[in-house]
Amino acid sequence: MCGRVRLANDYSKIKIRLKFAPDAPAPNYEVDYNKPPTMPMLVAIRSIDGQRIPKMMKWGLIPHWAKDDKLAYSTFNARAESAPNPHSRTRGAAGSAA
Repeated sequence: MCGRVRLANDYSKIKIRLKFAPDAPAPNYEVDYNKPPTMPMLVAIRSIDGQRIPKMMKWGLIPHWAKDDKLAYSTFNARAESAPNPHSRTRGAAGSAA
């Protein structure tokens, strides 16, 4: 089963909860109670001057060795039972064992 999140609150509540900068522009998003991986999600990032600002970004599991995010579609249903020997991690593990 893939991980899903919800984006249910309106922006005014999220802005207070995540302590966004007062002058940060509001991103364009829709309330969603079942957001799957690889879909844009509202996140808080730090700007150069240290303020928290909202930004829409894709979320999901993308290994550091992936050349593009197409691999994310095959890893978001990863299971704990196959974690010791999954096919998608063999290349990453082999590349990091120096």
